[in-house]
Amino acid sequence: MRPYTIQCLSDLDPCTTPDVFQLAGVLVHNGTAESGHYYSYIKDRHEFNEHNNSIWFEFNDSEVSSFDPSVIPHQCYGGTDFIGPSKELGQPIAFQKSYSAYMLFYERIKPLQTDEQKLSSLRKIPIARDLAIDILKDNERSVRRYCLFDGSYLSFTTKILRQSHTLRVDNSTPDTELVEQQALQLALRTFEQIASRIKDSREADDLFITIRELIQSRDSIACAKGFLRWICDNPEPYRLILLRCPHQRIRESFANLVLTALLHIRHKNHVTTEDEDMPPFSEYRRIFDDVLRATLDLWECLNHFFKPWDEYFLIFAGITNFGKKENEILLRTPILKRCFWLFMPEHLDREVRGIHPNVVKLFEKNPKRISCRVLLEFMGRLLERIHIGLNSCKNEDYRTLAPEYDAYPLTHEERDLLFLTIERDGTLVNAFFFKQVFYSLNGPSTQGMIRKVLTLDQEPTILLGLIDPLKAALMNGIVLDPANEAAPYLEALVEYCSHIKYPAHVKEIVSRVAEEVGTIGMNGGAEHLRFFHHLLISRNQKLKPPTFATNRVIEAVPQWAPPLLCFPETEVRENTEHLLKEKLFQPRFEGNTSEGRRRIIEHAVEKLPEACFRFAEDKFLKNKDLCAAADEKTFDSLFRILELCPRNDVEEDPGYSSRIDGTPHGILQYV
Repeated sequence: MRPYTIQCLSDLDPCTTPDVFQLAGVLVHNGTAESGHYYSYIKDRHEFNEHNNSIWFEFNDSEVSSFDPSVIPHQCYGGTDFIGPSKELGQPIAFQKSYSAYMLFYERIKPLQTDEQKLSSLRKIPIARDLAIDILKDNERSVRRYCLFDGSYLSFTTKILRQSHTLRVDNSTPDTELVEQQALQLALRTFEQIASRIKDSREADDLFITIRELIQSRDSIACAKGFLRWICDNPEPYRLILLRCPHQRIRESFANLVLTALLHIRHKNHVTTEDEDMPPFSEYRRIFDDVLRATLDLWECLNHFFKPWDEYFLIFAGITNFGKKENEILLRTPILKRCFWLFMPEHLDREVRGIHPNVVKLFEKNPKRISCRVLLEFMGRLLERIHIGLNSCKNEDYRTLAPEYDAYPLTHEERDLLFLTIERDGTLVNAFFFKQVFYSLNGPSTQGMIRKVLTLDQEPTILLGLIDPLKAALMNGIVLDPANEAAPYLEALVEYCSHIKYPAHVKEIVSRVAEEVGTIGMNGGAEHLRFFHHLLISRNQKLKPPTFATNRVIEAVPQWAPPLLCFPETEVRENTEHLLKEKLFQPRFEGNTSEGRRRIIEHAVEKLPEACFRFAEDKFLKNKDLCAAADEKTFDSLFRILELCPRNDVEEDPGYSSRIDGTPHGILQYV
């Protein structure tokens, strides 16, 4: 760089001694082009060791340690390294290093100059006046930015806001109210431009807490109105905080602040219950409409920003808790249809896919990168206000309340989206519910929507085209491998069996899951046991008897109990044993058990020993690896259950003796 320095350009002597530089620091990157970790080696410019050599340190996150600069070639040059020799090959194994120098830092050591020499060697280069003014302004802006991002400025703004509020409370006049609003505007701009961009700052937290306290102030709603007016009149700051802020905690806090301000104004306007009417020209109604419009205007940004989906839909989900009128206003907008479009664009036509092209690409590439938890929670709450059995209407403008059901109908387009089917493994499944369960996006909301659909008191023809694809979507994951990935399907099927009106469906589901338990291998035992446990305690008032699902699970005990009694995980074996004792063997001796239930239990208990022996033979004796891995503890729970079963069947069957003696290590002995 010497030919381009001020010294060289100012010095006409071509024989000037060249500069000499020495390495003073190395920034190292460990990883790949897509990801990795940075750390540094830095020379202490002031301290030396006993040999008058420079001292170096390694800076790695919060740890600082001594570093030997002689190993810089090995630690910073990248290239090939060797380990070994290996026992098999008898020679070192070569591999490419994942770490290498990323940036080097040098300091000039020759020619050394005194301060006087440095000052005398400086040359002033004349520049134009306009350029000099621009440089001074730029330097001034840099100093201002430095001061703005200092915690002292945030504390200064916080004190101004608190003082203005105290002044207004002590002496409420138009002037003090104006000062409070101006201080609030300053605080909000400071929060958007500075505080929201700083992570884990005490001063930033203090500023936000002060804003929230003023918005919640009981003596006035002026700050709440000023805050909501600010986000409606300034869409860009609203977008930057809610959608562009890199800190999830700040986005969530800001979304909750919007809800807090709305609720505060709602209560001050005496709209205190969900049944209370909301006059269309009331102050709260005008503010609510403006906030809803400002939030809906940010919708198109969701195609570009995926991380803030939860915080964005948190505002809508919170509004659904306000009251019936707010839900009616939401249902008069196209938001439910938009949610369907946003949630499953890959299954829709080309025109709709074009609305959210980036969402389609990400769902196809890595769908779990998008959090749909709050989106589904919001959709579930809206669907609670809808009766699927009502005739659908043309669009949102025609949607009106059906007083006899206290619910609203779907629009034609919403109904088509809710009933949409896709093909999976040769079977038509409901696209909306399949995607929720397949990606395990929000189990509680999914189960709530299933419950809502099935508990509606409607004619069988109303759900024609929905029930079978819904059941197929939930049963699609029963055979997943590894079996623990079937957990969201099993949880949804419990909800389905607890509310469906068709006994044949319950019988089919229990039978399929019970058959599959014997094939689950090393994973999924706890998830399948939870499925049977929940159905054993479930009640479905649409079926006769309400314990229909419980009875079917008991009948299937010979299918699902033996695999779980011998499952590799001790906890699964013991929990299965406890469940069988509680639901099968204790009721046999209790007088409050119905005759029908008693017969079902007795029949299952009679078949259980044979099923246990058959499973042990097929699973262990025919599999050398499992047989070698089995020990006495593997069959402890199985033994204890067999001891509770009637013995006469075993004693009358001479074939049991040889089968018992042939089990691994002789441990399957019937006591």
